[in-house]
Amino acid sequence: AVSLAIFPGFLAENVASKSLGDWYPILLITTFNAGDVVGKALPAVPCLLPTRTRTYMMLSWSRLIFFPLYYLIGRASSENTPPSVVAATFVLTFLLGMTSGHLGAALMMTYAPLVTIGLARNGWSSFESSALEVAGMIMALSLVCGLAVGTSAAYLWLL
Repeated sequence: AVSLAIFPGFLAENVASKSLGDWYPILLITTFNAGDVVGKALPAVPCLLPTRTRTYMMLSWSRLIFFPLYYLIGRASSENTPPSVVAATFVLTFLLGMTSGHLGAALMMTYAPLVTIGLARNGWSSFESSALEVAGMIMALSLVCGLAVGTSAAYLWLL
């Protein structure tokens, strides 16, 4: 939801740079996509793959910090935007894409083992129940709900 609330609407409409002109939003969108690719590759490194649900929750909630940061960027953005604000926007956009890609890929990779561990703690066998299927359905539902909330929240930038 965080990524869709900011990307691409805010990046395409609420930022300006005299030096980069019309290329500024295009370069920001490219930067987001590059960060997303890097983030999706990070779970391949075992030490960067969280194994606890609390870690995922903490990482997900910590992404909310992007809202006030982008709000400040939008306030500082004008035709005469200083180069430091332009650079900060690129860094922030890369981090937004990277965290989005990393969390999405890591969650898809680890949900089955996490559910299996949770079942074992409660005395269930993953083969005796359809818990993995239910977990998959809940993940799909959560993904769709996140898409809906994110696209709806994107309109808040217009206020």
